[in-house]
Amino acid sequence: MQNIHFDILYYHTIKPFDKELLMNSILKTKRITVIEEISSSDGLFNYVLNATKELSDISYAHIAIDDFIHEYGSYDDLCKLLGFTPENIVNNALKLINKKNHKITKKYHGSIV
Repeated sequence: MQNIHFDILYYHTIKPFDKELLMNSILKTKRITVIEEISSSDGLFNYVLNATKELSDISYAHIAIDDFIHEYGSYDDLCKLLGFTPENIVNNALKLINKKNHKITKKYHGSIV
């Protein structure tokens, strides 16, 4: 078992965006995983990128819906399909912690794109 410390920032809305909260957290580790149960286009992740564009050596991961959901099922089934599971979120965070080079990683449908 690893001893890992992290912050969870919950943004129930993105306007107004709390940049100060984000900056206080991201400056501790230089890593962030954004999880949003919406389209990967023009959501919270874009606000995070814009807020941190002046910083260097930041590693990002993004878990979101890359495309229209063409599947049917329960909410839980769709969450599993799209990678919104505790196991997938933890695995993505661990990969980000262990990354040597800092770049954007997107995680969709169980594979890194």
